[in-house]
Amino acid sequence: MEIKSRKALFQSVRIFKLKVLGTVLILGIILLYFSLVPRFLENIAPFYGDEYFYVKNAESYALTGEYKAAFTYSGYGSKVGGFDAHGPAYTFLYGLFQAFDHWSPNFIFWINLALLLIGLGLLAILKEEKSIRIFQFCLIMGSPYTLFYGMSLMPELIHIAIAVGLYFAMKTWETKQSNISLGVILFLIILGGLFRVTWFFLLLPFGLNILTKKKAIGIILLITGLLLPILYQNLFLETVPNVFSIVGSELKDGQLQDGIYRLYYNTKRNIYFLITYSEGGFYWTWKIWLICTLIFSLVYQKTSSAFRISTYLFLIQFALTIILYKTYRWTEFRMLSPVALILNLQFLSFSGKRPYFLWVPILGLISFLWIIPFEIDTLEERKEHTLLPIPSNIQSELKTLSNSLVRVDSTVLNLYSLDQLPVVDTLGKSIKYILPYYELKEETASYYLEMDQDQLIVRSTKIRIQ
Repeated sequence: MEIKSRKALFQSVRIFKLKVLGTVLILGIILLYFSLVPRFLENIAPFYGDEYFYVKNAESYALTGEYKAAFTYSGYGSKVGGFDAHGPAYTFLYGLFQAFDHWSPNFIFWINLALLLIGLGLLAILKEEKSIRIFQFCLIMGSPYTLFYGMSLMPELIHIAIAVGLYFAMKTWETKQSNISLGVILFLIILGGLFRVTWFFLLLPFGLNILTKKKAIGIILLITGLLLPILYQNLFLETVPNVFSIVGSELKDGQLQDGIYRLYYNTKRNIYFLITYSEGGFYWTWKIWLICTLIFSLVYQKTSSAFRISTYLFLIQFALTIILYKTYRWTEFRMLSPVALILNLQFLSFSGKRPYFLWVPILGLISFLWIIPFEIDTLEERKEHTLLPIPSNIQSELKTLSNSLVRVDSTVLNLYSLDQLPVVDTLGKSIKYILPYYELKEETASYYLEMDQDQLIVRSTKIRIQ
């Protein structure tokens, strides 16, 4: 009896220490964010290339209600709807909000933050031990993925919210096994896929998992999981030249050997970059965290059905990243982190029975601490990043052009603040722009925005330069 009492006392003391440690970590992380957020908001403007598309297409939709993207690579946009390469979901979400006929990039930051807080709120109401929930909160807020992209106009916080929502829904489904909880999971998968097509692939392991119990639904999910990513990518996202689209074209033209060799070469190159490419110490730690997440998931996948489903999705996305995409310049960082966070939430959930599971999330926290100086430098770069302003007379001229499609010359792309380009004309109609970052077949532009004797000019395509 005395031995049991001592064990119970030791366990309660251990849990108390973990709660104190977790609370201290949370407070430290919150203080860090409070110190960095004002610095970001002070100089909030597009910095990375993709941010211009998120900002300007949302602004266009908010002010005109027109679905077709204002910024595209080709002028055509996607086959259905004329959306940009990121799809319609971000534009609709960010463009839903405006104040007094005005739209601001600040809306993107606050929408992302609100969705992240909703995800954290779901963790707070989960039926887990308080110490586990505290460390799950630390895992999300103390992720380098959250810190880096939280201080940007990129939409990665949306994917963290989706990841947490799926974790919450799968935990609920494991407990209740109800049709409602199953429906919630399927809804979140479809919703996530509208923002990033790789979420659709979660339908595959989910279909396999329920195939024995609900054969018809399982088969439907498997077929949908295979077809939906391809259809959505092909119809609702503007095509850009990457391995996926190039191989697809080669196979369509009967060039099977060329397509197979391209996949082989891209896989070989990505394995090389996976081993060698880095942005610093935090990047290496993050890669080790990913590999450890993969190893632990494979070893303990039978712990629960949610664990197994998440592991298979991680494997699918890992394979897609290596074979079809790239493992450098942050691509693998964005592709793999959300699913890895789902698995790490699972690790923490089972850490009471398997304390060694804690070491994997701890690696993520080490990477977080390591990225702080890098993030501070990045915020300073944002502050010092100065481009030439679009002259007011050019802005006024662009607003007078009716039903216009303007091709921005490649020399202008890196010199001027593209976020200052007006997306609404004097009649309240959307102004469209071609941003030729890629060599694509372009729609015929009605005007060119280009340089002439070191001056920015708008030239009609009907006027030839001598």
